[in-house]
This record gives sequence, structure tokens and C-alpha cells, in this order.
Amino acid sequence: MKKLFTLLSLVLLLATSLTVSAQDDTLTFWTFEYAEAVDPFFDEYVEEWNATHDLQVVRQEFPWAQYTGEILTTGIATGEAPDVFFISPGDWRRYAESGLALPLNDYIPDYLWEDILPASWDAVTLNGNIYSIPFEMEPVALWYNKTMFEEAGLEVPTTWDELMAAAEALTTPERYGILLPMNPDYYENFIFYPFLWMAGGDIVNEDFTASVANTPETARALNLWGDLVKNGYAAPTSTGSDPTDDRFPTGQAAMFVSGYWVYGWIKDNYPEFLEHLAVAPIPAPDEDSELITVYGGWTVMVYSGTE
Repeated sequence: MKKLFTLLSLVLLLATSLTVSAQDDTLTFWTFEYAEAVDPFFDEYVEEWNATHDLQVVRQEFPWAQYTGEILTTGIATGEAPDVFFISPGDWRRYAESGLALPLNDYIPDYLWEDILPASWDAVTLNGNIYSIPFEMEPVALWYNKTMFEEAGLEVPTTWDELMAAAEALTTPERYGILLPMNPDYYENFIFYPFLWMAGGDIVNEDFTASVANTPETARALNLWGDLVKNGYAAPTSTGSDPTDDRFPTGQAAMFVSGYWVYGWIKDNYPEFLEHLAVAPIPAPDEDSELITVYGGWTVMVYSGTE
């Protein structure tokens, strides 16, 4: 939390250093609604900032679906864009390429360059410019109900064949063997990328100039997901909130591919399920395949139109 506080303070300092006089002497800061365990931190952070700065920060938070949907694009289109806002990995490049994000290179102190991992800087760099400040990483893993595995006499899968076999064995008329995101959006891509990359496939070339998706490796990853759904082992639909899914902690699914946030969500909402909860790496295609996951992470961006 201390590091996040420092990074957010830095971003607001960057924004204020670029601002002669913000409208109504306020700086707008948009986020989505966080879990109860995290959300008070942002309120405390804004309160401390406002107590020590003339330029006041007004934080607005929005429901997850709204924030990841139309809220940012609508704000920009109507001239009500925030000065500082959280941006998802799925939207980051579109904002950077379209000139909506302010380059921050000249305002980042030396200690921060050294404190943040090179891979995280690479993820927010385009044509040599830093367009946002990373403050978290979101590795994706295989969450599973260890009690269900024990009762079925199963080991945790480490290959795709084992994953398919475990999903089949754990599927009953009352539950799915595994949950995968089924809404066609960037989050579904985010969860699919580890499977794609472990198979040796990709979507575009390194220069982002041509598609490289039409390969046997990509087809293999797509077939895995397709077969899980076609055989009835994976749910064919999502519940509407893909990063979390109530079917997992309520016994309607045995496995769930999602991020680190699952633990905190379950702790807050289904504490009785913690004794059944376990986590493992996403299975690789074959025994000798390299394990790969995404690290993702939201970042903090300054709107280029801040005045």
C-alpha cells in the first residue's frame, strides 16, 4: 500500500505541475469501485492530499462494468474527461496512440525508474514515451476447489491433457469442471493469452503491423477452450462479471482461471470457502512446455487535455 500511495502521489504531482489553474481549483481522479478491503485506502489518500495541497482532488468511482465500458470514452467525447484516471491494459494502447495520454518521461524521478520492473515500464511505453505509471501486477492462475479434487482422487493438472481430464471428471449435472471468461471483450483476451503464448502462438507481430494468429499453435489453444465448452466441462456463458464468478465459491464449478484478486474477493464475500480454496499455475500444453502467464495491471494515466 505504501508504494501505491507514493505512485499515486507522484501522478497527481505530475498533473499539478502541468496545470496552471485547474478548473474550479480541482483535479478530477477517476477509478472503478474497488473491493471493500482496498477502497478506503483511496479515500484516505485523497483526504491526505487535500489537507496539504491548495489544488484539491475530487475522486469519482464507478461500477466495474461502467468503468470498463463507456464511461471514459463518453467523458472525453463530452468534454468531461478526468485529469487523472486508471487505465486498463486492454485500453492503454488505444489511448496512447490517439494522443489522449500525456507523455510523462520528463517528470519521473530517478528512484522510480529503478524501483519499477523493466517489464512494467515496457508495458507503458510507446515510441519511447511513458504514457502512464504502473502500480500493480495482476498474474493469472488456476484457482481450484481442493476439497473437490481430494474427493475425486485427482491431482492438480499440469498439462492440457490433464486439465481436460480433470474438468471432465469434476463435471456433474450440478457443476462445471472449469470456468473461463466467455464475454467477447478484452478481459477474455487477457485470460486467453497465457494459453495462446504457451502453445507458441500470438496475435500480432512485434511491430504491431500484421496479424500472426493464423497458425497451428493458435488453433491448438483455441481448440482447448472450444473443446472444454463443447464437451460441457466449461460454462458456455459468463455471469456478467468475469473477473469474479459466484459459481466458483458456491460449488457450481471446481476450477476457475482468474487473477490474484480472487483471494481478496472470496475473503470478503465467501470467507467460509477459504478452507477449500487452492491455487496453481495455469497448466502448460505439454510436460516440457514453459509456464507463462500475463501480469497485466492497471496503470495511472494523465489526460493530455488537462488544463
